Amino acid sequence: MLITDDIDDNVHPAGTYRLADALIKANKRFDMFVPPGVRHSFAPVSGYVNWLRGDYFARHLLGKAADSVDIVELNREVEQVGDKRRR
Repeated sequence: MLITDDIDDNVHPAGTYRLADALIKANKRFDMFVPPGVRHSFAPVSGYVNWLRGDYFARHLLGKAADSVDIVELNREVEQVGDKRRR
């Protein structure tokens, strides 16, 4: 799984795009996520990115998928604590 920000101010996204291009040319299967309008830290979408990573690892390393579940836990956390993320 490749994750890069579209306006990263630390690591240029072109490196990830070149890797994706090489994987495509080599006929390798991969997944890629580009959170829009986010810089290097993932701070505004950190909950979602962490959920995505955890789900990805569970699916591909443990063989367990939660396809029928949305991000229920993340939504509950936001309701309880309040959404303090920058938008």
